Amino acid sequence: MVEYVTFAVLYLHRKIPLYQAEQARHAWRPLHQSAAARVRVGIMGVGVLGEACGKLLTQLGFEVAGWARSRRDGSPFPIFAGQDSLDAFLERTEILVNLLPNTPETAGLIGRASFQGLDRDGSLGGAFFVNAGRGETVVENELVDALANGTLTGAVLDVFSVEPLPRDSPLWAMGNVLVTPHVAADSDPEVIVAQILRDAKRLERGEGPLSVVDMSRGY
Repeated sequence: MVEYVTFAVLYLHRKIPLYQAEQARHAWRPLHQSAAARVRVGIMGVGVLGEACGKLLTQLGFEVAGWARSRRDGSPFPIFAGQDSLDAFLERTEILVNLLPNTPETAGLIGRASFQGLDRDGSLGGAFFVNAGRGETVVENELVDALANGTLTGAVLDVFSVEPLPRDSPLWAMGNVLVTPHVAADSDPEVIVAQILRDAKRLERGEGPLSVVDMSRGY
């Protein structure tokens, strides 16, 4: 997940979609490049994965902030907590990264109002969206509208409300969208087995596993 989110942010920040279009036209046209320190990335969902993604982006120089349902202490970057802080979080964000889990509270949380609330006057000259969390957290038709009408300049999308993404989805043909087939945090058997063995040894010692799902929260 850290690799994917870092790739997506750099893909948008370094204007790779524009260079791909220039390549198709056999055009050599260097574009203005803002420093990472002038680009504000906002991560919705700052659990283990969100914090790891934000930490690396911070190390690369991006100005990172996170949004969480409840207060978090000890984060390596600022955290906006609670629904009351969501507007302020969006207003300071140029690249919005969604890593929210799918819960009753997050279903359809990101939509037209969220995209309209992003900063389109920053160093990138537009607002961008990366979805590597859960498709159900986004109102997909409002996402399509935002990409079509310029509210969003571009997006990198890995998860969708219906998967596989239907062949007639307009997202496939949008030139300002990169679609990947739910591979951001693809499971590696070697990594998973190592984690299972680690937790099995902890249980044998009378300790609890390190990765525990809170069924009341849904993640």
